[in-house]
Amino acid sequence: MRSYPPAIIMEGGAVKDYKRSQDMAAKIKAREKECWANAFRALDEIPDAIYIEGWALGPDGLMFEHGWLELDGVIIDPTLNDPTYPISYYPGIRFTRAEIREAMSKAKEDLPIYWFMIKTGGHPDYKAAFDQALKDFNDRRKAEP
Repeated sequence: MRSYPPAIIMEGGAVKDYKRSQDMAAKIKAREKECWANAFRALDEIPDAIYIEGWALGPDGLMFEHGWLELDGVIIDPTLNDPTYPISYYPGIRFTRAEIREAMSKAKEDLPIYWFMIKTGGHPDYKAAFDQALKDFNDRRKAEP
């Protein structure tokens, strides 16, 4: 299996804090496969953080929608926090704590908010995140022996 660089946000160069991510996962009792809910609950512990919905690409080539937090250029991911599985992050849409609560109230739906936004035309930043993740996915596939 090929090795890839450690988890880095593609735009802005923010790096993931694995320790803080693991500590947050324990504190909020993060659940597997509930990234958006985990990130949302973590906002109560880190109210100044930014809630992000976007795309992720694992070292095994798996590309998937994902939710996480960012604070001062550092990724805090209470769902995927295993340093032996480095993730590349592609931020789509960002919300402050107040903005995500307002968006959920207006949408009258649960997370992820982007799924509601699709009904109203989507969001160009989310599409750009998808496009970049897909490009990197394809580049990795071409580079494999």
